[in-house]
Order: sequence, then structure tokens, then C-alpha cells
Amino acid sequence: MKPIIDFYFDVVSPYTYIATQQLPALAERCGAEVRWRPVLVGGLFKLIGNTAPLTLPARAKNNYKDMQRLMAYYGIEFYMPKIFPFSSLLAMRCLCALPAEQIANKAEQIFIAAWSKKQDVTQAEVLSQLLGADIVAQAEQETIKEKLKHNTAELAQRGGFGVPTFFVGEEMFFGQDRLFLLEDYLKRSA
Repeated sequence: MKPIIDFYFDVVSPYTYIATQQLPALAERCGAEVRWRPVLVGGLFKLIGNTAPLTLPARAKNNYKDMQRLMAYYGIEFYMPKIFPFSSLLAMRCLCALPAEQIANKAEQIFIAAWSKKQDVTQAEVLSQLLGADIVAQAEQETIKEKLKHNTAELAQRGGFGVPTFFVGEEMFFGQDRLFLLEDYLKRSA
């Protein structure tokens, strides 16, 4: 039986974008399946009393340089959105409206649009081009809104405090910089 990686993510996070560029190859090397779990990181912060890293002036000052260095290191085209953090609410609801097997591909498209292609993914028109107008319309349904709230609350209940967060069973790994530990855990557990 394949190990399952629960991957909690929000497209507002550039560090999560970096993780998405590494995760498929890691899963293949380890024979694992990835379940993409859309969450709203701002909602998570409210639930657990956390604050965004950018609220700390010293960290905010270094953050942009850190992102540039990491994106360059991994060979990822990078553009800093004019407004950051941006509202990812509609995008994350749209992802919750998709069948599970489509989330990874469509999330990847949104990450690329936001972080590499200078597109404003807060706009319904942009998301309609990426996902289809029917998905954007579904994002306003109460059941879809509740799914995003549920995923976010689930991450909080499991001990998550930010994104990207990965779980294998009850083992939690936080941050794109801990993917090597996730891979090591999967290989040792095989």
C-alpha cells in the first residue's frame, strides 16, 4: 500500500510554491500518493492565534531576499506580486470546488500565474481563464465555503501552524525546507 502525504497548502505562500516544484518527484521516488488539501492560511492563523511572518519587521525585510534566493536556487521564475500578501480566498474556494484528482494540476496553474506570470489571482476573471467560469461560480456555494473552512480547521486540529505542511499519518513536517526530512521518513518507513 502506498504511503499517503497530506499536503496542506495556500497559493498565497511563495514557499509553498517552491514545495510544489519538488513534491511530485519526491512522491515518485518514495512511491507515495499526495493528497492536496486547500486551506486558508489567514484563517488558520486566526484559529490558532498565529501571525503572518511579515508582521515582524526584521523578518519581512529578509523575506523577499530569501524568496529570490530560493526561487533562483530551484530555477523557478519569480515575480513578487504588487500586493502581498494577497487575498487567496476565492482561489482556495475554487480549488475546493474541484474533484480531488484535478486539484494538483489546477493549483499548480494558480501558483505559476501568481508567482511567475504576474497575474492577479485575486480576480475572478483570471481564475475563470485558469479554471473555468463554472468553477469560479461554484466557489460561492455554501458547501464549497464549508469545505475550505473544514480543511483549515482540520489542519489546526492536527497541530499545523502554517503552510506548507505535510503529514504522513500523524507525523508532521512543516516548510519546503523540510522536504528532505519527509523523504527520509518515507524511505525509512517503507
